[in-house]
Amino acid sequence: MGTIRQPLTVAFNYHLVTGGLWNCQSATRKADFISGFAIQQSLDFLALTETWITPENTSTPAALSSAFSFSHTPSPTGSLGHFLEELDILVSNLPENGLPLILLGDFNIQTEKSSDLLHLLSSFALSLSPSPPTHKAGNHLDYIFTGLHH
Repeated sequence: MGTIRQPLTVAFNYHLVTGGLWNCQSATRKADFISGFAIQQSLDFLALTETWITPENTSTPAALSSAFSFSHTPSPTGSLGHFLEELDILVSNLPENGLPLILLGDFNIQTEKSSDLLHLLSSFALSLSPSPPTHKAGNHLDYIFTGLHH
């Protein structure tokens, strides 16, 4: 069924945010379970990776949107260097207002190649939340970074 990360609770100046990251390996047959899980865990957000939702599939996004706000963004393809450059531009263009920032997802970067990602995000004062390996070979492919953006 994929890796379900333990709910993450982050406190930012007395504002608690509870959310999670789930590599669901196909949301198409799990929409009711996904919604029920988010409700049962009282999550403010649940990020899904590997949803395998195709552009033609409108029923799964509709089902997930029935109780929650749902947005689907297909995974980009390309080299790690290109991805890091785009991520740098994205985070650089976020407003520097001291508000909480949570960046998470299936980065699909093997552990030995993750130092460039970790270095980039630490330059924005984002910290990697500790978690167990999320891949059967012991790699961390799913990451959660938190911090205040300033």
